[in-house]
Amino acid sequence: MECFSAAVKFKYPWRNYQQRLLDELQSHMEDDHLHVVAPPGSGKTVLGLEVMRRLNQPALICAPSRALRDQWVDRFCSLFLHADSPPDWISDDIRTPGRVTVVTYQALHSAMASGDEQVIIGALNAAGVKVFVLDEAHHLKNAWWQALMQVKSALKPRVVGLTATPPYDVSSTEWQRYVQLNGDIDSEIAVPELVRAGDLAPHQDYIYLSEPTEREAELLNKADEQRRKLADKLLVDQEIMRWIGAQPCMAEPAQSLDWIYENLSTYIAAQCFWRAAGHELHPMVADILAVENFTLPVFAPAHLAQVLKWLLAEKSAVWAELQERIIHQLQRAGLFHRGRVDIEDSERRQKLLLNSAGKLRAIVDIARAEWADLQQGLRQVILADHIRLEYMGKGDHAVQLNKLGVIPVFEALRTQPGLQALGCRLAVLTGQEVIIPNALGESLQAMVQAETGTRLVMEVLACDDRYSRLLLRGQDQKRIVTWLTRLLCAGDIHILVGTAALLGEGWDAPAINSLIIASAVGSYVQSNQMRGRAIRVDPMQPDKVANIWHLACVRTGKREQGNEDLLMLERRFLSFVGVSHGDGGVGILAPADDNGRGSQASICSGFQRLNMPGAYANLDALQAQNRHTLARAQDRARVALKWQRASEQGAELRKGIRVPFGGQKPLQDLKFLTLSRTLQYLLALVLFFSSLYFSLVPYVIARMGHRIQDFQTLIKVTAVGLGIALFFSAIGFGRYAWLWLRYRDIGKDLHKVGTALLCAMHERGLMHAPMGRYSLSQSTDKNGTVTLMIAGGSVSERRMFTESLMQVVAPVANPRYLITRTSVLGQILTQRDYHAVPDLLGARKQDAESLYRYWQEKVGKCDLVYTRNLEGRKVLHKARLNNLAVELDAAIEKMERWGF
Repeated sequence: MECFSAAVKFKYPWRNYQQRLLDELQSHMEDDHLHVVAPPGSGKTVLGLEVMRRLNQPALICAPSRALRDQWVDRFCSLFLHADSPPDWISDDIRTPGRVTVVTYQALHSAMASGDEQVIIGALNAAGVKVFVLDEAHHLKNAWWQALMQVKSALKPRVVGLTATPPYDVSSTEWQRYVQLNGDIDSEIAVPELVRAGDLAPHQDYIYLSEPTEREAELLNKADEQRRKLADKLLVDQEIMRWIGAQPCMAEPAQSLDWIYENLSTYIAAQCFWRAAGHELHPMVADILAVENFTLPVFAPAHLAQVLKWLLAEKSAVWAELQERIIHQLQRAGLFHRGRVDIEDSERRQKLLLNSAGKLRAIVDIARAEWADLQQGLRQVILADHIRLEYMGKGDHAVQLNKLGVIPVFEALRTQPGLQALGCRLAVLTGQEVIIPNALGESLQAMVQAETGTRLVMEVLACDDRYSRLLLRGQDQKRIVTWLTRLLCAGDIHILVGTAALLGEGWDAPAINSLIIASAVGSYVQSNQMRGRAIRVDPMQPDKVANIWHLACVRTGKREQGNEDLLMLERRFLSFVGVSHGDGGVGILAPADDNGRGSQASICSGFQRLNMPGAYANLDALQAQNRHTLARAQDRARVALKWQRASEQGAELRKGIRVPFGGQKPLQDLKFLTLSRTLQYLLALVLFFSSLYFSLVPYVIARMGHRIQDFQTLIKVTAVGLGIALFFSAIGFGRYAWLWLRYRDIGKDLHKVGTALLCAMHERGLMHAPMGRYSLSQSTDKNGTVTLMIAGGSVSERRMFTESLMQVVAPVANPRYLITRTSVLGQILTQRDYHAVPDLLGARKQDAESLYRYWQEKVGKCDLVYTRNLEGRKVLHKARLNNLAVELDAAIEKMERWGF
């Protein structure tokens, strides 16, 4: 029986990507799942409704919020049914389902958790529900997932999963749950395709930097001093030394090799601690750690933390008193949080930097710059995590703003005379507090009266008679988002400050052309949802280019313990796809091209595309970076042109990995530097010993006179002198030669490794398309960063390959099999490399041997080592030490790049 008549039909033409997916619907649904990934504003809702219509069976639609639930009903009625109100066969009650039932995930979970599981399943079964449409499917990981899986198991429906942000940053277990419900990703609609088609607006991410306030800096410095004092105190604690000295791995390492191999980092930390305390290392330590290029690190706070964690995990009651004393000392210093050691105070420091009040100054700077650029055309939204009502101004008394939040942001902007004197209008929109300029009162009241026949109650702020708070009741609390959105889109509001919880997901305001994310959320899923608010196209702004601002508080002059905020942004940017700033170098404007618009950019994911320095020596450097950022942000036309050109340079978003070069200088500069120093060193030594030789020879001849009777004897003396010169030259030359050879281009090896892995995965049935459908491409930028990308096959296959390649080239953890190889550098020096056989090929010996065979064929001679026996554990131990010896400054990471 047909569920929908022929009259139920979408009223507009389909976009290209939508039509392509609908044409492939039958093949995608062969496994009864359609899993679509597409960015916010790309039309996922209407696509889901059309798939539901074509499947033509009663459906259950689930959404993460009531606002999105209502949006599904509204879109179906207006775009498919051509009706102003829903028919009676559309239900929003899970207990009385209709032909189409639209509910929130929370409502389904609550109903199932109430003990009425069989009643709910029976009602859905009686209604004939055979299609599930899951909106923003990335939410389905824990309790909601369990409820829906229970219903899915009972009804055996066809599932349509829609999301803009797959939870790529979750654990492997959570990802498997996600795929179990939604199926493998069938289609991933890329941002560049939509920007090129005009379905999304060009946009750019910017990072604006700030320093901690004086009060915050004082707290941080005090914490640093406390940490140093505690470390010094613990280093001379004799009881700790007795405990360490009593451990078998310290007293009898030969009998503790298994433990050492399993706990290598703890063992190294203990040796660092022991040596820093002035004790001699056990003679066997040198043999245990005898790996090429490895030297015991200088003692650092991380080593102390590891030793203390080891000590506190001790089960023997003999040391209980010591453990209690250590915990008490850590607690007094604020270095023990939620039952764990935090000797570097990273949790408290990160929290302070993420929520620094110094970011308020940054927000004001951005708002002033955007207002100066766009004037009355500004449609800016600022999203924060907390409201913080206690920071509302009190009459004429200024409130000290020392925390980040909605009201502190509003107060910081409200008290800026330059903004409001020029006509910039501010508003606040949260679930608890709504504030508007009094100048908009009549416009808002007229809108409300026309829709509800009532008027809103307004109360003038005690601190500023230009603004009023709205005292909302009943349904007005739900409608206020719609009303203020209209005012923002119409230009009556220029800057709207709200919470990420209310406006960060599902909120549709296409007029937004400037977004400031003042949220501490590091998750890619949540932060990309916030970004999605700004990238929708706006018919009223055909040339719209959106600026998306991220805030970072950094401690200048600090590299290790002052950049937690930037590190959080790096995690946030791992899956953000956008246009790069070009090739103008780190932290400066890209040079102009023939059209004066800057060098050609690429479209890719990752933090590196922003060309941001990793640390800042002083405040001047930080402010200079901010000036460059503001200058870039003002040239919106340049961003649009970059998107236009870069989007033409590809047809799909390729997945791959980025292997960074570990030095502080660009690779080519370092190669030139080390080569020139090598030659300079050699030349200097030759000149020195030549001059020394020719000054000594006459003296030697004069002293030996009668003994040097012929030319042959003179040659012998010369040879001895040159031999001495070459011996001392080799010492310095070897060091620089090693550096130069070590920083070779690794792109060739990475491509070969990727090819071997691809062949092995294909042979073992993990990649299903014909081998000719896949292709690998690699490149190396001027900084020495190597990328390897895969094209062809399904989205899931590309993701699986990328994950496996990451395991092969990343530092060795605890694989079942290892591949070891010896690299010859310059036909003179050798280097031993260790690579993990990835999990997908490491579970069975025949799978690992497949990679081993292709490695020998594509890369070169190697050995396959099984690590679950004694000999294998020794090799694994060496591999881990090798990781420590050659560890990169930056981590290997996954990336996406637009290309053919």
